[in-house]
Amino acid sequence: MIKIIRVFLTVSMCLLILNGCSPNVKPQTQSTSNQPNVVATTPSVGTNVAMYIANKDIDKSSFISKDKLLEKINITKDVKSNIKTVILKTWKQYSLEDDPDFKGINHQIDSDHMVWVVITEYPDRFNTKIGFYANATVTSVYDAQTGTILAAKVTGDLKG
Repeated sequence: MIKIIRVFLTVSMCLLILNGCSPNVKPQTQSTSNQPNVVATTPSVGTNVAMYIANKDIDKSSFISKDKLLEKINITKDVKSNIKTVILKTWKQYSLEDDPDFKGINHQIDSDHMVWVVITEYPDRFNTKIGFYANATVTSVYDAQTGTILAAKVTGDLKG
């Protein structure tokens, strides 16, 4: 039996709590080129304001490098794994190419926001809270500027 787990990390409420912001504060964008191109405060519940705004046209030197990303995610060496691909693309490209079955819309991430998509194979096992997967493939999506994980999908044979 093949099972898929999809995780979308909701960071807006975390930012709200950490920054002590009111949920009704008007979103502001970062102004310097070295800062991540994200909304600085959380929009009101029910609005369609993206937390991670379009950044495909900014200088790519403000993005975390592929090597820095791989260093940051630091895949455990005691687990047999193989990084299949690491590619920079827009959120829309990821949604259409790497997760075409997902029909939902993520209002926190603009379709033109750049992300790193990392596909890793775990031929022996990959452990999750609901059990382990044999022959697992994990697709992880990271913000291109900060390296923050935005989404993950596990496919494979769920063994329990």
